[in-house]
Amino acid sequence: MNAGPERLLALMDEASRLSPPIRAWIEAAITAWLKGASMDSALGLAAQPGQRKPATRIRVALRDCELRRAWDLVDATSGWQRSLRLAECIKRLDPVYRGHQSGRPPASEINRRLCAARDWYRLPTAASRVHEICSITS
Repeated sequence: MNAGPERLLALMDEASRLSPPIRAWIEAAITAWLKGASMDSALGLAAQPGQRKPATRIRVALRDCELRRAWDLVDATSGWQRSLRLAECIKRLDPVYRGHQSGRPPASEINRRLCAARDWYRLPTAASRVHEICSITS
């Protein structure tokens, strides 16, 4: 399917079912795109300076979810102790993660969760950062 400017403008003619504000937003984005702006900038979806891109924010959120699952599995008497122990597990994860990447599943559920988290985004190594991420929901 041709996705050139003519096709986009033809699709806009079929967009009468859209609400007027949505239609105006899309029309303005197409106009900006035709003038040379990137589509994400034209749609107002580009990250501002100093902000993460939306895709990165999603990967970080998915990583954090897996980290919290691993944190919940750690046997400790307090949240801070869990964070300390999980940070130690993260520091020892490299050989386990290499095995995970080559198809060998980690032996422990904690390491499985940590590998899943690392698949999404890099892992924090400081216990304070682990605690900041994981103690939110507890």
